Amino acid sequence: MELIKENGIYIFESTYENRDIPKGAGFWWHNNITCYRKNCAACKADIGKVWWTADPDKAAELIEYADSDVRQELEEIIAAKKVKKQQSRAKTSDLEIPVPVGLEYYPFQKAGIEFMTNQFSEDNGDLGVLLGDSLGLGKTIQTLGLINFAPDEFKKILIICPASLKINWQREAERWLVNEYKIQIINAGDKVNETADIWIINYDIVKRYDFQNMDIDLLIADECTFVKNSKAQRSKAVYALRSKYKLFL
Repeated sequence: MELIKENGIYIFESTYENRDIPKGAGFWWHNNITCYRKNCAACKADIGKVWWTADPDKAAELIEYADSDVRQELEEIIAAKKVKKQQSRAKTSDLEIPVPVGLEYYPFQKAGIEFMTNQFSEDNGDLGVLLGDSLGLGKTIQTLGLINFAPDEFKKILIICPASLKINWQREAERWLVNEYKIQIINAGDKVNETADIWIINYDIVKRYDFQNMDIDLLIADECTFVKNSKAQRSKAVYALRSKYKLFL
């Protein structure tokens, strides 16, 4: 048995009797003759009947079977994830973040802002970050602090949230943002004001608007469990949106 990598995907070579090993790690069985999986990476890689995955986390489950090159790659990925986990649990930060006069970030909020900036800086496009702090710890304030830290990077911002939170987002943005932004709350039937800097819209109506053809720097999905079902229409509408950076709360 051996774990190798070909054409960007991980392949587990084994006998039929050992099929429970890759299956238990979450690998897919691929039959190139009868595969009907949409956009199948194994088909694109022109690979036949194999157990495979494109997910390094699943591949890492079988690192003991990896060849030397794959083992080194997975060990580096595992080490990097450990560092990220430690960073995500930081309780304070020395990062200098602009804030309006009379307001102040809590130390753990500054740590959260620094974590987000670090994650976004590691990739140049379509990178997503999940901010999963518990209720009441100020995810909204951290998000606005992120914008304060890099205003030249986040010029056009789309905030998607439950309808009941739209006013709160506007109020907090007006309170916590250092620079002035033109904010539009979009309700059903409203036209999008393309001169605005920040648009706030609820999940249930986002599919009615043509945001996917607009230049969005930062997409913020608040209460992102609203789009956890990939088959739901509102989920598909949010997934289709293009933006330079994506932040899920």
